[in-house]
Amino acid sequence: MKIRRTVLPALALAAVMTFSGCAGIRDLLERAVRTDWKTAASEERTAIDLWEAAAHDEMAGAELDIEAIEEEANRPVKAEEVEDILELEPGTALEPQEDADRFFAAFDIPEDVFAFMNGRSFKEGGQIMRTALKYLRVLYVDYEGIVRVGELVVNAAAADAFLGVMRELYAYGYPIHKMVLVDNYYDLPSEMPWLDRDGGSDEASIEDNNTSAFNYRMASNNAASLSNHALGTAIDLNPYENPYVNPDGTVDGPTGSAPYADRTGASMENHMMSHEDFAVITFKKYGFSWGGDWAPEKDYQHFDWNGAVLYE
Repeated sequence: MKIRRTVLPALALAAVMTFSGCAGIRDLLERAVRTDWKTAASEERTAIDLWEAAAHDEMAGAELDIEAIEEEANRPVKAEEVEDILELEPGTALEPQEDADRFFAAFDIPEDVFAFMNGRSFKEGGQIMRTALKYLRVLYVDYEGIVRVGELVVNAAAADAFLGVMRELYAYGYPIHKMVLVDNYYDLPSEMPWLDRDGGSDEASIEDNNTSAFNYRMASNNAASLSNHALGTAIDLNPYENPYVNPDGTVDGPTGSAPYADRTGASMENHMMSHEDFAVITFKKYGFSWGGDWAPEKDYQHFDWNGAVLYE
């Protein structure tokens, strides 16, 4: 089971700096502060991994209340204080509310988001133009029951269907581990180098159990054919526990996801989808097909929009 990493807030940074005399730790902290969702690079991710381990050791040695600091990092934003969902960074914790419709919206891709995507998930000269895509902001409930802000890029023709599914999953309290753009994972280390596509974006995203949609890449099982992700009509949901399973029963996924090829006892509680799963039923209601229905291979994480597709 993948364990969600928690980034500590500025309070933790200051505390560690106070109790640490190590220049190396200070350097890692400075680099971590510079790391946000738009500028993450592989060397900074490595620095953050090293920092998190060192920071926890430092705080434990200083007898700091690590649980209290992490709780502060996940303190929800009051919904009534938010005027525009675009004000919030993806992953931000948000107080739940009965009328959450205003937090589910489709936008033309904002300039800063497109700058982040261009050359990563978006390829100039490809079959899909920027105008054929929409940027979605939604809410989801994570594995710990925390309401968070999610983001997806999808085909404009399917945007309403995606929003409909996400509204229902949120209202039901369906658990989704994480939901940020796949661009955050380009050129990051992956234990799945055999796929060798798109700078490891798809592989690293799967390893982080991230739910994502648009990614202009080739199909997993056909290097000569575009994936439906490249059209913005496909989404992978909770991919770590819902892997791609080959006809021989082997898994195309991280080493730890291999046991999930056996779907015995699949349920929402263990994040494994089945035909009775609420997400599967809801996606199908909105016109999607499910990779769990494929044969002889299975792609349990994968949903495809079956409607029209815009290219420009």
